[in-house]
Amino acid sequence: MKKIKLLKTLYVDLLLLTMILIVVTPYLIRGGFSVFHEEVVEGSIITLLFMTGYAIYIFYNQAIARAETQIKEIEQNNTDLQGRIDETFRYIGELNVQISEIEEVFSAIKKYPENKKDFKQILEFLAEKILGIVPTPWVLLRIVDLGDESTVKEYCGVRAGVALLKHEIHNSALIKHQLPPELLSYTSGQDNLTIKAFCIFPEQKLTREQTIFLKAITNQLEMLFIVFTSPYTVHQGEEKRLRSEQPKQQQKQMPVKKPVPVLKKRGIFSFPHLSPKTEPISSSSKGTTNAARNEKTLSIDH
Repeated sequence: MKKIKLLKTLYVDLLLLTMILIVVTPYLIRGGFSVFHEEVVEGSIITLLFMTGYAIYIFYNQAIARAETQIKEIEQNNTDLQGRIDETFRYIGELNVQISEIEEVFSAIKKYPENKKDFKQILEFLAEKILGIVPTPWVLLRIVDLGDESTVKEYCGVRAGVALLKHEIHNSALIKHQLPPELLSYTSGQDNLTIKAFCIFPEQKLTREQTIFLKAITNQLEMLFIVFTSPYTVHQGEEKRLRSEQPKQQQKQMPVKKPVPVLKKRGIFSFPHLSPKTEPISSSSKGTTNAARNEKTLSIDH
């Protein structure tokens, strides 16, 4: 702007000087030359002054045009710079929101799920956080058994006011990463488990931070499911203890049967036990057989 003002001032000054010279030219020239008359000399000088004024006008217009072009370029650069600044602040704001959402995902769960209701609430919570960060109309969280490719758990979160279209998502396609092109899926990163957690939603253009967030949520879901099904959690330990106490309680409730006396049988295959009451063999019984004597003197228990 200062340059334009300077050009305007210079142009006006030169124009005034030219006009003054045109006016005073007849008074300055009082006679002709040996070759030219006075009128010719005055006309020539006035014509030269007019041409000088016109040249000054052309120069002024060109200088003004260049200055205006530079001003427009500066304004355009300022507009672009302001747009980039606004975009940067908007990106920083979105990043702060995503960071707060990530912190809430990892810090809001103060207690591991103890039953199916608690685990469903965790699924709803994670789906809500995904819908809050990723501009997707719906999201599907699914846990798949890699052995028989069956669905262990799943939950579908839908944004308010959005109609959910029907999609057939097969577990085999999820495991082999062969989904239709209109769908995206993120899976948990652990390779030494028999289950996999998946996060599926329609095709979206995601930032690097959003991708990291989705992978973190998928891994978090898989870890929570492992903890939920672990035998070392409180609810699993209580169930195991109750299952172990049920046979004992049933055994205590059953009536105690009295032992039935077993009659001792005699036989030659049992260890011989000498009866404490043995009668002496009299001389009159010397004629008895050895079998009769053994029967009288030995008591064989079975």
